[in-house]
Amino acid sequence: MYIVPNLNTQNEVLKILHKIRDCDKPGTTAWVKDKLTLWVLSGISSVFSKMDHVIWSQTPNNTNAGESAHANVNRDERNLSFIARIVRGRDFDKRQWESTDVYEKYNVPDTYRNKSELAQSIQSEKRAEKRRKGSKQLSNTAKKRKNNCHNKENITEIIDLDDLDKNQHIE
Repeated sequence: MYIVPNLNTQNEVLKILHKIRDCDKPGTTAWVKDKLTLWVLSGISSVFSKMDHVIWSQTPNNTNAGESAHANVNRDERNLSFIARIVRGRDFDKRQWESTDVYEKYNVPDTYRNKSELAQSIQSEKRAEKRRKGSKQLSNTAKKRKNNCHNKENITEIIDLDDLDKNQHIE
């Protein structure tokens, strides 16, 4: 399936979809039947789309922007009447437009984070320095992974081997 967006002809796309359909895996027939709809094919392969190939290839391959916009619009209120939704949508569009307008006129970003070229190069240097220090430090240390049940993220704990007693064990 991952090859389909990169194929150059409609026949190649259809041949791959038919191979997927004909394999013995459960559910593949229904999956391919869904994908053989013209509007779905135009979304997964540029050869079925009427969109210019250059524009199609520059569009994002995920829905992050759409999901973000959906979350931003729906943060105000839910369960509104039709008219109230239209008014809220208009107000949201106005806020977004004003934010963009301010940025374009005065070059003031909508976030407080400094994204200038100088700030990026300073951050890059800091990361490189951390990597250099980290590689020197790891020669005398061992890493231990443990599960943090509060936020379900793996954290890395650095233990200095020189400080360990001979009776302690590293997991």
